[in-house]
Amino acid sequence: MSINTCNFDSECSIFSEKMMNCKDKVDNMSREGAGRVAMYKISKSPYCYTLECTYDSSECFNQLSNFWDQRREMEFIPMNDNPNYDFIQDLNSEYYKRKPTLFIRDVFCEVGMAAAISILDLCNINKVSRINTSS
Repeated sequence: MSINTCNFDSECSIFSEKMMNCKDKVDNMSREGAGRVAMYKISKSPYCYTLECTYDSSECFNQLSNFWDQRREMEFIPMNDNPNYDFIQDLNSEYYKRKPTLFIRDVFCEVGMAAAISILDLCNINKVSRINTSS
């Protein structure tokens, strides 16, 4: 998902068995009640996630590569009818230069769209993906 949105940081995610069973320092609760831990224990699938979002801001962003169109075998920059799409994806835009960068509704919509695109990537059925252009 981190290749599909600049507003998701997979580097901060730790999925070890130790982390699933540890207790939180603040409230002393274990993570066994978390949705991803419960689903992992039931299914043994490594693709169980909890998307944790802040309602405020972030200082950690990913640089995105361009899409790769498998049908035409060419790289391209997405064009979208949403006028906010470009600034949400472009870390050089004025939006990301503000500190702190406050989240707006369009950012949450973009993260949801990136989650859906990531499922297509995971299933290897996305014909227009960033996988081939990402490090």
